[in-house]
Amino acid sequence: MSVVPSTVPVDGAILRDLLERRNELVRAITAGMASGDWDQVMTPFEGLLVAIKRLEAGLEAVERQTS
Repeated sequence: MSVVPSTVPVDGAILRDLLERRNELVRAITAGMASGDWDQVMTPFEGLLVAIKRLEAGLEAVERQTS
């Protein structure tokens, strides 16, 4: 197992996308709680997972460079 530095460069666009998708999910959860319609939460949740995958890919690239 490779050691990942505690600080790694992150593409600002990926980080902004991750934060925006988190905000979308929070809004959808809030709306779902009010309406009881939880189906509307799935699309923002899936979008957040995609953004996390992009961030993980960047971390994996750093791991490959340091190993």
